[in-house]
Amino acid sequence: MTPARDLEQLAAQLGRPSTGLAAFAHLTPEQIEVLSRAIEKTRARRRDAVETALSGAVPMVPRSVVMTVLRGRLPGGRGR
Repeated sequence: MTPARDLEQLAAQLGRPSTGLAAFAHLTPEQIEVLSRAIEKTRARRRDAVETALSGAVPMVPRSVVMTVLRGRLPGGRGR
């Protein structure tokens, strides 16, 4: 993802309205870019940590089985 260079882009990256980022209005485009990169690095580390934890805790299950269970459609009509 391309780093944000203004508050509108940063808001889009965070999935929040730009009005909620008023505290960052004084930041320069370079500072917003640094903040944006830090946010992406943090998100990547969290994704990796979750993936590592899940892969260690959950045995290898075929993706189709996982998706079926997550959708609540269990075999035998016991789903939601």
